[in-house]
Amino acid sequence: TVTNASQIRSWNWRRAPTEPGTFRARLRQVVTEIEGMKFSAPPALRVFAHGSAATPQSFTADLVFTAPKLDAPWGELERLSLTAKLAPSAANPGLARVDADLSVEGLRTAWGDARHSQFTARVNCSLTNAAPFDADWTWNADAAETRWAKAHKVRLTAHTENVATNAALLKTKLALIAERIEHPSAKANDARADLVVEHSLTELKHFRAKGQFTVSGLSTKWGDAESLLVNA
Repeated sequence: TVTNASQIRSWNWRRAPTEPGTFRARLRQVVTEIEGMKFSAPPALRVFAHGSAATPQSFTADLVFTAPKLDAPWGELERLSLTAKLAPSAANPGLARVDADLSVEGLRTAWGDARHSQFTARVNCSLTNAAPFDADWTWNADAAETRWAKAHKVRLTAHTENVATNAALLKTKLALIAERIEHPSAKANDARADLVVEHSLTELKHFRAKGQFTVSGLSTKWGDAESLLVNA
């Protein structure tokens, strides 16, 4: 439902901010990614929107998307279901709040595979500027496997926010936890990696990171260890 629909003609589409990190730039990046995707069968999409065209920041939207199989340049997803909600942030006037939940039965990428994945995102962001940006992410999988090892009950949590001294940079704190890790030369009861990464929103290849890695119940062909701690 759109009220004051005639005001849409006054929206400044061409001259809206497109600097890296703005909502418009992020949206264009998402559209570019979607254009490179292929579906084995037609997906189902439902969108419900409500707001006044006189105040675009007042819009709320609910999205439901399902697809039996999706092929993208970076990997393949089977039986995916996405729900997302966009609304003005109650805690931060002037910002938008995005809540998204994605479930994927099978995930295959160049980096590894995962079964029964659940991804959630809670994001507060500006619709017109790169900052402020604040997000909490979680990813859970019953099992994951890479070329190096496989693990069970994998959980990744992350928090991303703008760097206080440079709004063009983001700082992400990550915690990756896994159980029953298996490698051809070793295995462990559980492992945890904690990282702090500073990166650009658009140039993800350039980043600075530090963290630590802990393992418990480690058993290798060279010997065993009750626990191991590595700082980097």
